[in-house]
Amino acid sequence: MNKKSSRQKNSNQDNCKEDNNIYSEESDSETNKKLTKDQIIEQLRNEFVSINDEKTQLQQVAQRSQADLINYKNRTEQEKTDIREKSKHNIILKLITVVDDVERAIASLPKNSDSDVWQTGIELIQKTLVNALESEGVSKINPLNQTFDPFTCEAILYQETKNATEGQVIEVIRTGYMINEKILRPAQVVVAQNETNKNQEENNNA
Repeated sequence: MNKKSSRQKNSNQDNCKEDNNIYSEESDSETNKKLTKDQIIEQLRNEFVSINDEKTQLQQVAQRSQADLINYKNRTEQEKTDIREKSKHNIILKLITVVDDVERAIASLPKNSDSDVWQTGIELIQKTLVNALESEGVSKINPLNQTFDPFTCEAILYQETKNATEGQVIEVIRTGYMINEKILRPAQVVVAQNETNKNQEENNNA
């Protein structure tokens, strides 16, 4: 009887040990599963951060590329505009040269009845050319009797006179022209100079 009871007791103890081992293994397995889930979550979080960073970088590259494209288009359009403007100005300058020639021709005509017909015809040509220039926004620079302006005029000669103030334009040798507030060709002028300033310049140059 005692032997049977002892065997049963030992069996119960062994069963308890087995149960404890099983529980311990299950606990370890659950711990491992929990750690694995945390690691997966951390890995996914890192991947999300990496993808988000890559997305930000791609957006920045796209924005820079778009800005470069816009700048290129603007620069190209500006270059085209500059080329057109330069070509236009060159053609206008050639027309202005023709106007100069026509004006000199009119000035050189003798004053007689035979030349009046020629003068009328030449003046008509001059008027047509001037109207064509004005239609393109070209206007003459009229500095006569005005204070000399180095931005619109080119001083060819300084002349002593008592009939004008110092620095006043007293004669226009060649007409100047401008287009839309831009100088096409400065006017060549003679500028008044007082005798005192002339003597000072001569003394300085001596």
